[in-house]
Amino acid sequence: MAELILSKDNALTQDPIIQAIGKFGKLQSIMFVVIGVFYIFNSWTDVILVFLNVQTDFWCSIPAHLKDKMSVEEWKQQSGQTESSCAIYNVTYPMN
Repeated sequence: MAELILSKDNALTQDPIIQAIGKFGKLQSIMFVVIGVFYIFNSWTDVILVFLNVQTDFWCSIPAHLKDKMSVEEWKQQSGQTESSCAIYNVTYPMN
């Protein structure tokens, strides 16, 4: 039985779209579950971008002997660090 809708003249009529495609039946239920299962696994490729694209302000920690003498900004500028690694070069740091 097709769904009944209220027309402009307040008479109940059958919905032509529901008549054409049919109601939510066994086939639609199966397709919903099958597509839903595949989408759950496939959606992780979209969700992971939230975690991988986070912008972090990363730098190596200041060595113990320089903590009192240098600010974080000075350390980041003078330590020669790159964006992708935590390499500290053996450099004599100028102390003002």
